[in-house]
Amino acid sequence: SDPASVAFDTLQSAKANDADVVIIDTAGRLHNNINLMRELGKIRNVMNKVIPEAPHDVMLVLDASTGQNAIEQASQFTAATEVNSLALTKLDGTAKGGVVIGISDQFQIPVRYIGVGEGIEDLQQFNKKEFIDTVIPFDLRLNQLAKLKLSITDLNRFRTYERLVDVNKKDFYHRQFYLLEDTNNQVLLNNYYTGSKYIRITNNYITNKIVYVNYNDINFPVALPPFSKASRQSFPKATGHYKRIDFNKNTNLVLPENGFVYFQIDTLKNQGFSLFNFNPHFPYLKDPKQLIGPLRFLCTKEEFKKIAKSSAPKNTVDQFWLSKASSMERARNLIKTYYSRVEKANEMFTSHLEGWKTDRGMISIIFGPPSYIRKTKSAEIWYYGQQSNSNLNAYNSLNDPMRIQSSGLKFTFDKVSNPFSMNDYELDRNYSYKSSWYRAVESWRKGKVYIVQ
Repeated sequence: SDPASVAFDTLQSAKANDADVVIIDTAGRLHNNINLMRELGKIRNVMNKVIPEAPHDVMLVLDASTGQNAIEQASQFTAATEVNSLALTKLDGTAKGGVVIGISDQFQIPVRYIGVGEGIEDLQQFNKKEFIDTVIPFDLRLNQLAKLKLSITDLNRFRTYERLVDVNKKDFYHRQFYLLEDTNNQVLLNNYYTGSKYIRITNNYITNKIVYVNYNDINFPVALPPFSKASRQSFPKATGHYKRIDFNKNTNLVLPENGFVYFQIDTLKNQGFSLFNFNPHFPYLKDPKQLIGPLRFLCTKEEFKKIAKSSAPKNTVDQFWLSKASSMERARNLIKTYYSRVEKANEMFTSHLEGWKTDRGMISIIFGPPSYIRKTKSAEIWYYGQQSNSNLNAYNSLNDPMRIQSSGLKFTFDKVSNPFSMNDYELDRNYSYKSSWYRAVESWRKGKVYIVQ
């Protein structure tokens, strides 16, 4: 019989019998079958007629053994209906289910359950810490510096990703010597936090010392265009205010609701670590007001002044994108793509200011992710477009800020000595970027997502 009719009759019966919970299983639906996917929308509409708020929760069940195919499944199902949570099954086999981390991140859907067998007791609540935690033992003694080379191989795509991580067991003031925990004993892994947070700081190598806690609420400006020659704002020599705390292996502290906090043992040296608080939902954009700032890259100064003064930010942002697009659907796609790039920039490039405000954030938002990145001890070189060969001869022209040849665009970001962050890079600006920049901006303003060919 028709699935929508079954769902309708089920809810009618549930209402008549005062049932508390109704579970409707749409069972074995192929994501590449258009008719079956359309039925999901029909089922939802029928349920909504019986109970206006129904369905109250939609869970997508994914097979861990399908690997990368699960991403396409998630894409199709989330397009067909609203999905509130994920369940991952068949983790009792050889499949590790790592793809679900990418799906949860890309579609912003939490994982609720995992299946590790066929019995009811094998359906378990998802514990992120247990799922991803592992121990990588390596021997490094105190007073030593090292680089840890991490290699992750995607067996489905036959690609290997490598990253060098600096390990510091020499400088006791370094962030890696501190353990930061909140009131729920959750470890703070990022250098940013949200809200006014009460934390416990532990460093077993610091006893009977004075630690200086410096508070700073400076609002740093947005990155300048890549062809601009104006100098960027320097770091403040003095912070807003500070206080001294007695530190004997650990202490408790309440962090401020905005700005950032800089911890130092010796105020005469640029040695310490920082914690940043940008907004309550960082790195994500949940408040409509947060959607206005990133539009600065696409607007003239006068346009942006008008947008920034708006008392209805959501309507203003919607109207901006609708005026650039030929349809509501295209505007929706522009908004989704542009602001997903903003959030990704926040995750990857945040330093003493939000990631989207940085030079790397600006380039990644307007031009998209680079085709290739080369990293050195003091710089990152981003390549866009086709490369001349696998050895990337463009490396031989590192002194040139850009090549608009068969190899496409090249941006060089130099690592900056920043007292507040190790993740600060500044773009080597050059006037020759001007035409490429305006071409990309004009593409966005005409309602087209810009991608370097």
